[in-house]
Amino acid sequence: MSPQLMYQILLVELLAQRGDYQAAFKRLQPLVEKHRDPALAQRLFQLSMQTYQLAAIETAARLWHAVAPDNPTPLRALWLLKLRQGDVDAALALFDRYQQVTPEPLTQDLQRAAERVVGAIERKYAIAFAQALRQHYDTWAADLASGIILLGQEKPADALTALEAALQKGGDARLIYPQMARAYLGMGQVQTGLKRLKDYVMRHPDHWQVQAEYARLQVEAGDFAAAEQRFKQVLKIRPDADVARLALGLLQFEQGKLEAAAAQLVQLLRNPVTQSVAAYYLGRIHEQLNRLDQAVHYYAQVRPSQYRLPAQLRIVDIVYRLKGLDAALARLARLSAQNDRQQVQLLLTRASLYARAGQRALALKVADKILAHKGADRDLLMQLASVLYELKADARYERALRRVLARFPEDADALNALGYFYVERNRNLDEAEKLLFKAIELKPDAFYIEDSIGWYFWRKGALQKAAQWLRRALSRQVDAEVLAHLLQVEAARGRWDEVSALREQYRTLFEQDDMLKALWRRIEREMSQAAPSAPVAK
Repeated sequence: MSPQLMYQILLVELLAQRGDYQAAFKRLQPLVEKHRDPALAQRLFQLSMQTYQLAAIETAARLWHAVAPDNPTPLRALWLLKLRQGDVDAALALFDRYQQVTPEPLTQDLQRAAERVVGAIERKYAIAFAQALRQHYDTWAADLASGIILLGQEKPADALTALEAALQKGGDARLIYPQMARAYLGMGQVQTGLKRLKDYVMRHPDHWQVQAEYARLQVEAGDFAAAEQRFKQVLKIRPDADVARLALGLLQFEQGKLEAAAAQLVQLLRNPVTQSVAAYYLGRIHEQLNRLDQAVHYYAQVRPSQYRLPAQLRIVDIVYRLKGLDAALARLARLSAQNDRQQVQLLLTRASLYARAGQRALALKVADKILAHKGADRDLLMQLASVLYELKADARYERALRRVLARFPEDADALNALGYFYVERNRNLDEAEKLLFKAIELKPDAFYIEDSIGWYFWRKGALQKAAQWLRRALSRQVDAEVLAHLLQVEAARGRWDEVSALREQYRTLFEQDDMLKALWRRIEREMSQAAPSAPVAK
């Protein structure tokens, strides 16, 4: 290497040390083009990544591939870049070339490719790439990769089709069945999934990934005891299975077993991958136990991740409870957004604070900003809808849900929310029927959708059908609101023996729920006023 070249490289590194990666890139690029040195080409690629400019990254990757055609790294970058640009055919051709030079087998390449696509590529391009993989490669690994991508793009039914094809081609069941469990979960077909996977799960107790995903299906089915036991069994087989330990901790958290959950989650603070989520939920646990200082302590430990801002927003909520609206707003003002979604999260918190403080006009003003914001994704719009529902801002509530359904027309929860809203408001009942039955078709095991349908039939005066749907929902999940609906339906039918039997069967729930206590006082008055010979409504 000549002294002049060494001097130029030194200047490049000095610029990089100063953080001026763009200038360093521009100075190094002509040197790579002239000298065609693989090490310099690799350094150019590293600098391009630090500029965060796609054009620079593509230029560097092409140069590196030109001077080192057998190196798989630049090809991997190139096919991903092409896919980000929406050029599916070019991406597939580059992936082919990448696969020819990488030492890994096609099976592993395809699985890793799928994992990269899920987190980095726009939805429509990711779906197109998933379809192209199955057409291009006649192998179970391509079906599996397609299934993984489609799951990541919230298309569980299409994913399941691809995964079944992978099994039929003799694919590795250890890899396929966990993804199938996730597909059934995403489709809301929990009971079907449990039946489909039961035989494999029983025959392979040592396949811990499948066992863990099966436990998640059991959680969704409401079989919490069996799920908890299965997660514990997984941890006996693999004590280092931190994902399963996290799932167990979160299950115990949802069940209200807060101390048991904390015992699991505190073990995950040592793992950088699970540290932030563990710290966040430890904060939630101590918040529920009213140990607010400890809650703030754990929230403050959450590192930059998807949980960082939610943790900071929980601190804002604690400040609101302890010091009031002005202090909470001051704390909120100290937080900054890194992207459009976080901007909406901050706005949503502000709207919620105003709503809780009784400042409806200010809450609605912020809500309007959220409804017009491009960063308002599905989950944030659903959260906004909850705030608007409490504010009785019907038009805005409907608008938020329709925005979700415009993008995700098969979102069962949004369909159910809008359908139930119409039933409650006693309007658009024909549309409510369509929405609710579409929702139950998508999530046939969802007790809360069955509850909505039962309430729809109550509104229509079809009390027997209403009772059937509500009993089905209650048998699936013991829930105070479902029980309240069923009590009102049976009271309307004049079936006082059934009403009393429900009161006795769910006595513990009545003792714990103020809404049920108030409802029961009302029903007792109705029972005392009912004539013994009164006709029984059907």
